[in-house]
Parts: sequence; C-alpha cells; structure tokens
Amino acid sequence: MQQLYQAVKDRRDVQAISLSMDENPAIVEQFMNERKLTFPVLVSKAYVERVLPEVTLGQTWLVDPAASIRLQRQSGPYLEQVWVVEALDKLNHPPN
Repeated sequence: MQQLYQAVKDRRDVQAISLSMDENPAIVEQFMNERKLTFPVLVSKAYVERVLPEVTLGQTWLVDPAASIRLQRQSGPYLEQVWVVEALDKLNHPPN
C-alpha cells in the first residue's frame, strides 16, 4: 500500500486510502508510525462492516470514480511490486 501511495500521492485523479477495522485510532496511529507508513487510514469498524458485503482482512481494491471495482486482491502469494504495477496499469488505462 505504501508503494502504491507513493506512486499516486501527487495525482489529482487518484486517492489511495486504507480502511481499518480497529476501533481505536491510537492503535492505528502507533502501527503506522512504527512502520513509517504515510498513507491515509479511515478508522471505522462500523463503516467497513456497512460498505463491505463480507469482511476479510487483507483485502485491497482499486475503485474508479463510478464506484466500480477495477482490481481486487486478498492476502495471498502475490508480490507487493506486482500489485503496484497492476494497479498503476489499471489507473493509467481506464476502460473505454
């Protein structure tokens, strides 16, 4: 996520954020600080449960302005750099 955020942080057409299931923002802040992560995090278990049909930790999505999921990955054996390249490709080549 940090690599993707770094790649798109200056773009006006893209926003990289994370959703956290934690209910205590201080825990999330400590986690982010310890790992030197700088992307924004929405901390709201209730929101995540309301917008996601099934909550599984370790999910990543690329959502376009029309709220269509363009790319979805769950925790698995894919390399972080592969995810970044794939996500950037989707961002740079929108569907017709």
